[in-house]
Amino acid sequence: QLDTGTAVDVAFDTHARLLRLRHGQMLVETAADPQRPARPFRVTTPYGTLQALGTRFCVRLFGDDALLVVQHGAVRISIPGQQREVDAGQQLCWNLTRLPLPVPALPGADAWVRGMLVADAMPLQQVLQELGRYQHRWLRVDPRVAGLPVSGAFPLDDLQRSLSMLAATHELRIEQGLWIHVSAAGHRG
Repeated sequence: QLDTGTAVDVAFDTHARLLRLRHGQMLVETAADPQRPARPFRVTTPYGTLQALGTRFCVRLFGDDALLVVQHGAVRISIPGQQREVDAGQQLCWNLTRLPLPVPALPGADAWVRGMLVADAMPLQQVLQELGRYQHRWLRVDPRVAGLPVSGAFPLDDLQRSLSMLAATHELRIEQGLWIHVSAAGHRG
């Protein structure tokens, strides 16, 4: 499944099943290959190659990094000169020069597939950026509250509801015009 702003090339042939993730985020769930011999399932990114080892995983490109979250099975990541396996329940943020050890996956990494954003102490600025990817209005946040840690689950298809939830739980003021401006309840943007 592809998230907003995602571009993928598909190249299945007699030797391999290959997806090229150009930008964005996708959820991959592999199945046994009916062809014999079975073809490997790979995802290439600008930061390396992923090989599915009977699995379900999300991969997202952002800035100069990529994020892999494995829900089931395992995924092998290869970058020039390095390789690492990431198991179910783990995630790994990497780039072309850095392939650290996997860490426990954050909850809700694939919640976007179900139309939700799950935040766990995520800065308000980042929450608004994520919500903004699913609608066409500009979202601005007052720098005084941009770093406010936000936790909760927010519907991606109902921006007004998500903003109301944020305003109620964090004493924020939401002003709407040509854009949406979020500030502390006592401040005007």
